[in-house]
Amino acid sequence: MPKILTILRKPLIGAVCLLAFSAPVNAVPILSFELSNAAPQVGDSLSVNIRAAGMADLYSYHLGVGFDASMLGLTSVAPGGFLASSGLTLGALGLFSFDIPSTGQVSNIRDSLLDPVPGVAGGGILATLTWKMLAAGGSALNFLNLNAPLGTGGLNSMGQAITFASAAPTNFTALAPVPAPGNYQVTTTATVAGAGESKTAVTTVTVNPVSQPEAVSMGLKIQRAP
Repeated sequence: MPKILTILRKPLIGAVCLLAFSAPVNAVPILSFELSNAAPQVGDSLSVNIRAAGMADLYSYHLGVGFDASMLGLTSVAPGGFLASSGLTLGALGLFSFDIPSTGQVSNIRDSLLDPVPGVAGGGILATLTWKMLAAGGSALNFLNLNAPLGTGGLNSMGQAITFASAAPTNFTALAPVPAPGNYQVTTTATVAGAGESKTAVTTVTVNPVSQPEAVSMGLKIQRAP
């Protein structure tokens, strides 16, 4: 499990006051997921950015993500460049951290500025998570424990908590792999009426995934013909 480094810093009263004038008055801190592909195929790599918006003075963050482990295999979690646009960060020193406490969760995703500088304002990417698609079907990503006690969520350069607005789960659909054009054997089973017997008929067809996507979406068992 990654070690967590605690940083103590002095309040930056002057810097925060300057930011208060430049940030939008009604800006609401919001987090969202940004998918590299809204309809990935099984076997594909799916990168998801955690994007922040409406920030006025974000110095550090601490959050979690929930996902369907039967469909998604986590391969990496990396810091984004939003905090680093204001100064040195834990991530820049190789101290970016996260935990995997149970199946289908990534918790304690955290990064922080280190220098006595104001927090970042506006919006940008906090972190990027990458999964491998394991199965086809619908799934969702959701944020966990954004504003729980003990500092989970965000902190400004004064060490005060930032409450993130609730972000709705992000839904997406993973597709079955598309066969390459060519000759395929499609296996169908028919039951003889009244006799209670079944027989299997094998027919060889030519499938073109571009012009005949229905041949794939029907869910037939198809195998490359010899």
